Amino acid sequence: MKKILMIMLAVVVLALASCTNNQSNENSLADNSVFTIGEDDQPFYTSRTAIKLSNGEGYYFWHINRLYYYDKITKSCVIVCSKPDCEHKDYELNGENNSCNAYLPSDEYYFEKGYAYYNGSIYVLGQSSKDEYTVSLNRISSDGAVREEICEMFTISDWNDIGEFTVHRGYAFCSLRTSENTSSFYSVNISDKSVSIVCEINGYAAEIDRMVGYGKYMYFSKSYAEDKELENWNGKICRFDIETGKIDELLNNLGYFCVLNDNVYYINYGKYKKIYVYNTKDKTTSELADTPGDSKIILTDGENLYISNFDNETIEKKNIKIFIMSSNGELMDEVSVPSCQLFEGGDNDFMFIETNEGSTQAFDKSQIGTGKYEWKTVFSVSDTGEVILNE
Repeated sequence: MKKILMIMLAVVVLALASCTNNQSNENSLADNSVFTIGEDDQPFYTSRTAIKLSNGEGYYFWHINRLYYYDKITKSCVIVCSKPDCEHKDYELNGENNSCNAYLPSDEYYFEKGYAYYNGSIYVLGQSSKDEYTVSLNRISSDGAVREEICEMFTISDWNDIGEFTVHRGYAFCSLRTSENTSSFYSVNISDKSVSIVCEINGYAAEIDRMVGYGKYMYFSKSYAEDKELENWNGKICRFDIETGKIDELLNNLGYFCVLNDNVYYINYGKYKKIYVYNTKDKTTSELADTPGDSKIILTDGENLYISNFDNETIEKKNIKIFIMSSNGELMDEVSVPSCQLFEGGDNDFMFIETNEGSTQAFDKSQIGTGKYEWKTVFSVSDTGEVILNE
């Protein structure tokens, strides 16, 4: 009963948010500086696969073919299925039709490529209902009960050719490796269901990734090797203007970057000694600060920068840290991370990690600056692989 009440509450909140989003969509491209949940891409992530989608009151996320919701206030986790008698099991294992609202099989819905919360619904790529080699854009209601195939986007020869997916200000974006040495960047106008190719790049192992929506722009990285041996790489951070369709190549760089106040923050790939900031208005680059802890990852929650030394070496040594820095380079705090397999990101209220045991933990960011830090378990995984919710 508790699960049902929580989901009903979440649905009411989402319905109200949806009404607000519909009212503001007319001016959604007007202001670069305003971030709106339900309209804008959520940029605070390290992996689109593990992203936690905020609706303002909590977070949606997938785990082993099931959709879950984590409530910010109660700090509890529920499965997104409002059916009163549902056992939330994989009925298909017993040859039955799967009627659980939260169950979305990975061979039909490609949530590992990313998913997005827009206008009160969840958007995800999936297999077309007409052709197993065609990829469609899908919309899922906030309670998981309604699933709609919006339009077909492209055909594939291999599931692994699909790159990254997100939604930003009325458009769905996805990258696709169309051949061994070519990658394409697709967009879908959600309103009229029109599909367009934004750009294509060529080169050995060409790839488009690290998409970041900000204001009327979609930023992205394009990279490729200059030789067949894949030893010498070239990478550029680019910007697509949603209104005009213009693409600008902003600067050369590989690896993580983030966008805040129309500035691109990045760490030089392979050097990791300095944090740089590129001003998109005057097109100048300057040093912001020394990189704390030899970090390689840089993110933003729309207010501050989050820099992490997360890599294979720090995982092994159990010495992962997240450094919080202001946009002007002031180091504000650092947070030690417990057993961690992946630093996932979050939003301006919480951040999340996946532990070495496969569980997920949440960090309330109101703790920053207090010197007292605690990670709360969202859910744990038993020895048999069963998900144990923190209710």
